[in-house]
Amino acid sequence: MMTATSAHPGTLVCNTGYCRKEKDALRWGDIELFMVMDPERPTCKVLLMHVKHRLNKGKRNNGRAPRYIYIERNDNLGLYVIQDILEYVLEDQVFASEFIQEPRDIWCYTDIPAHRKSVPIHIKAEKHHIPIFRRAARNGKGK
Repeated sequence: MMTATSAHPGTLVCNTGYCRKEKDALRWGDIELFMVMDPERPTCKVLLMHVKHRLNKGKRNNGRAPRYIYIERNDNLGLYVIQDILEYVLEDQVFASEFIQEPRDIWCYTDIPAHRKSVPIHIKAEKHHIPIFRRAARNGKGK
């Protein structure tokens, strides 16, 4: 994500360099996922992600945060940001739908009605404040 947007690390991860009580980072509430009709192939669906960078250097707390749009791609998986975010989404169980448990479930259970061009994929409201990129934590089994 940093490569695609030229964002500073403090925009995406918790930055310890600032003297703040609350460390801030990119959160689940800053991301919106959509299933959209592929403009090149109308019978196919692709994922689209809007990301709001609230913490861009020089833009913090100054008006509207810049938004970046990522779309599903197959040409260069190194720049496919949505794939990386999906791994964290499923790990944190962020989707509001209980039917989406694996990546393939997104394409199976997300249908776009004929009268629309896209459908939002909702994130649980109680997960909006959780940072996406954070330090690893051990579970009860020590893993």
